[in-house]
Amino acid sequence: MIAIRRKKVDTSRQDDVHDFTKVVGRIVVGSGCWFGLATVSIVGSTVALTTIEYEPGAVADFNGLFETLAPPDVHDAYHERWSDDNGSSHVRAALVGPSLSCRSKTFSSCWVRGKRSSASNVTLDFASNHWAYR
Repeated sequence: MIAIRRKKVDTSRQDDVHDFTKVVGRIVVGSGCWFGLATVSIVGSTVALTTIEYEPGAVADFNGLFETLAPPDVHDAYHERWSDDNGSSHVRAALVGPSLSCRSKTFSSCWVRGKRSSASNVTLDFASNHWAYR
């Protein structure tokens, strides 16, 4: 069985993180499947999906990692080519990736997942709209 859903995500700033766990959980439970694979993907070259404990400390540490690996204030080759200031956003998104798959099971109409893991959308560019597909 395949259940495909589309959700619009409005973001407001670089390094904006959204918790998708409840949305994905409702789709999994609504599918009627007891066991399976939940796959989420997102459209855009400056967005990514991952699992992270969705709490302020972990999110701040995650964003801090990007500041070290691909700082936004460095003059890069992407900027040279396109006169655009979001080269670091493309690099950050490439490091994480545009999709997420996880083993999925339901029990008594509840989605069972890791105790502290959350499915999270990470926007690595400035404000924009993106579509997530499940």
